[in-house]
Amino acid sequence: MKNLIEHFLLKVPLIYKLALFFKKNSNPDKLIFTKYVKLGDTVVDCGANIGLYTNFLRLLIGKHGFVHSFEPIPKTFEELNFNTKQHSSINNYRLNMMGLYDRITSSSAFIPNEISGHASLGNHSETWKTDSIQKVSIDLTTLDDYFDKHNLKAVHFIKMDIEGAEQKILSDDNIDWTGVDAFVMEWHHKNFGKENRIQYYKDMHLQKS
Repeated sequence: MKNLIEHFLLKVPLIYKLALFFKKNSNPDKLIFTKYVKLGDTVVDCGANIGLYTNFLRLLIGKHGFVHSFEPIPKTFEELNFNTKQHSSINNYRLNMMGLYDRITSSSAFIPNEISGHASLGNHSETWKTDSIQKVSIDLTTLDDYFDKHNLKAVHFIKMDIEGAEQKILSDDNIDWTGVDAFVMEWHHKNFGKENRIQYYKDMHLQKS
């Protein structure tokens, strides 16, 4: 029922934004997505997890848009695959069981307390404060290689939440950021100081100007 209501409200984005604005405990990420993502857009979901935002983005872009989603953890990818099929039969997405990095390689991911949303390329046992850490093998690729293979010349929006690997992607000189209209990401303070965040924003602005 919740998905049906959301789908109905999204037919008039302004009404949906107002509903989110006045709703108690509303999701701020969704409000940002509705600002930048439009019908027919091409979107990349880096760190799709079980598909909450992949499915929401699919609603925003409609049947003439397309979402490219990345989730490298095999067990989580199974849930993602199931959830996207259950959500809608519209073929406006592609799921990739791989993570994104600054080079094509294989690696290991560490998952604390079986919480897939916290999976990371680094073993942060001291920060996680747990002895329950699962290690899984994953495949990694680059955005520029993926863009080339799928002939993606323009991407309207990128959502990036990849547990600390954001810096690796942003520092990849092979990516033509001028073809990306907008992106939103989760910043990990341990990897980015305030000065670094500002510098990255400046660099991105210069490349797009």
